[in-house]
Amino acid sequence: MNEILVAWGTRIGVAALAVMLLAATTQSLAQGGAELLPPQVIAVQPYPGEEVLAGQPVTLIFDQAMDAASVEAAWQMEPAASLEFTWADARTLRAIPAGGWQRATRYAVTLGTGAQSADGVALAEPHKFFVQTIGRLEVAAVIPADSAEGVAADATITVSFNRPVVPLISTGELEGLPDPLQFEPAVEGRGEWINTSIYQFTPSKPLTGGTTYTVRIPAGLSDVLGATLDETFTWQFKTLAPEVLNVSPYSNQSNVRLEAPVIIEFSQPMDRASTEAAFALLFSGERVAGKFTWSDDSRRLTFQPDALLRLEASYLITLAPAARAIAGEATLKEGLSYAFGTVPTPGIAYTDPPNGARDVYPGGGVSIVFKSPMNTETFADKVEIVSPEGVAWKPVVSGDQSLYLDFATQQETTYTIRFKRGAQDVYGNTIETDTTFSFI
Repeated sequence: MNEILVAWGTRIGVAALAVMLLAATTQSLAQGGAELLPPQVIAVQPYPGEEVLAGQPVTLIFDQAMDAASVEAAWQMEPAASLEFTWADARTLRAIPAGGWQRATRYAVTLGTGAQSADGVALAEPHKFFVQTIGRLEVAAVIPADSAEGVAADATITVSFNRPVVPLISTGELEGLPDPLQFEPAVEGRGEWINTSIYQFTPSKPLTGGTTYTVRIPAGLSDVLGATLDETFTWQFKTLAPEVLNVSPYSNQSNVRLEAPVIIEFSQPMDRASTEAAFALLFSGERVAGKFTWSDDSRRLTFQPDALLRLEASYLITLAPAARAIAGEATLKEGLSYAFGTVPTPGIAYTDPPNGARDVYPGGGVSIVFKSPMNTETFADKVEIVSPEGVAWKPVVSGDQSLYLDFATQQETTYTIRFKRGAQDVYGNTIETDTTFSFI
């Protein structure tokens, strides 16, 4: 008989084979008149570490036929419960409490030495094991957090569970997975399971600014083993009211070019009509005429004046708090009002070396820096090195506000340089006077 069992080994596995060999040996000894061996529990199912479902029996498998009454009487369990026993065969016992296992409970089971085999042989020692029942599905974390304020309008909503809610599946099977989130006010968007226990919802359009959202996960959601969410989970967060992130020109900026637009960037998409109505560019209290353009996402407004700004003038940018977000009725957290100044009448801002400088380190050239952007083509014939005569130099233009006279200055030599009137800025305004400076 043992030879036959060994031949089956490759089909039924080593563990099953060992059980059968042990049972066969016990039976053989009993038939041969040898001393009977004490019975043993050779398997407990579910296996250690597995959770038992509420309606799932625990199965004990013995190495020989057992006396059912003595086994059932020898079963002790903490916490105690009235058990229902069934025998699949003389060696296989199934046990389950009358009302099913309590959730999230660890039962300590002892099968005492009163349990006997069918031949009347008792267990040599008590057999002890634990039964861990299935736990509860719970929300482990949410983003944004409960009661969070100042949440960005483009935020995603994420919930993490303490247990796997969905199985590992292929992309093509995503269609049937649960969408556990309910929003008030309603939010359109797309949800996806990042893994088996983390769900992320991405709104299809920005959330309404300055709004309190309530998110619910209804009770009854179950995980892959059947553990359920016993109570509806609810949390709230509040979105940020729209804010101005950046403005160009910035507050008190000087030397702003006459063709410069006003650009305002917002923290979230804005309602274009109300925002344009709330905006004004003022000169001497009067609105400057111009045109509005917007970025595709309605987060950046550009106002381009119809005409060049005035030279060397002060302008005021205002934006009233009445400007609304694109969704809902939330208005700006606060408005803005500040001034900036335009480029001055053309002229020389400074020279390097400066006028009157002494003991200038030799070998370098001379830089002339202008107050405003210049038409560099009008620099021709405007520079004269008055003394010493005959100095050879080369003009090097850097940008539109700097001219470098490239030559090597000599020790203990006085240089006098004249920049003649007539050069123009980029707007056609002319430098009206000569500028002369000297250094040693």
